[in-house]
Amino acid sequence: LYPGANILAITKKDFSKNNRRKFLAKITTGDWDAVIISHSSFGFIKPDADFEMNLLDSEIAGILEAIEDAKRDEGKKATVKQLEKMREKLQNRVAALRDKPMDDLLDFAQLGVDQLFVDEAHLFKNLMFSTKMQNVRGLGDPKGSQRALDLFIKAQQLYNKNGNGQGVVFATGTPVSNSLAEMYHMMRYLQPQELKDAGLWNFDAWA
Repeated sequence: LYPGANILAITKKDFSKNNRRKFLAKITTGDWDAVIISHSSFGFIKPDADFEMNLLDSEIAGILEAIEDAKRDEGKKATVKQLEKMREKLQNRVAALRDKPMDDLLDFAQLGVDQLFVDEAHLFKNLMFSTKMQNVRGLGDPKGSQRALDLFIKAQQLYNKNGNGQGVVFATGTPVSNSLAEMYHMMRYLQPQELKDAGLWNFDAWA
């Protein structure tokens, strides 16, 4: 379709441990119109560490607020326990980020990415969130997946870089397959500022 485009397509072999450094450098130094990469290989590209820590700190603050709300409600012990586990998980992740020695591989911010197109985006909808709801069918696992959290952080990095709420495009035939809660996660990826401006960033407020 675009015979004049300068496109780099990266295979699994290209992104093996021995070749990863070379291909990250190739992405950064080349004047590419597009770089095509698999989901699994994309996960090996680390987010900017400072940005990731700040974002996770913000998520922890939101969970702490949800815990205090849950404690004020009677009969919510299970919710509090669940939220505190999420908080502990995030705090451990932040502590690990701050303590671990950083390798010298380029991170996502250093690659010079302007726009991110995610095909089969429904594979990333298991995003971590906090809620006081219990025994509600279709909420999914509030702890979420590492794959979804990784994409969420990188998407927020792009929004922060572009400064205009632009930079991420999702392609999927099934944005919602099990419950409307999945639409909340899609909106967190694609409309974070709109949700915050409307006071709907928290799942319970959105619901």
